[in-house]
Amino acid sequence: VSVPFISKIDISYLKAVSVKGPVVVIEEHSLRGGLGSSVLEAINISNIELKIALVFAKQENLHIIGSQEYLWGENGLSVEQIVSKKLTILHGDSI
Repeated sequence: VSVPFISKIDISYLKAVSVKGPVVVIEEHSLRGGLGSSVLEAINISNIELKIALVFAKQENLHIIGSQEYLWGENGLSVEQIVSKKLTILHGDSI
């Protein structure tokens, strides 16, 4: 699911994906106040049991410039890093 802006979190969607397995929320911006925070609040308020991991941009690399692919890698958002996070929660390891 792509969420270009946060308006309202779809609780019925979260309930539906909660039975399918772990969810990885990828936040290209800051951890604080972003999509991940909103999803965590929504599952908490709605008492949804969901294995979830947040992948978010590191804040110390904001001065670096380059292509999207380069910046994703530098900020912990490469495909390999996201797959690694997903495998971690699939195997029940702590995040």
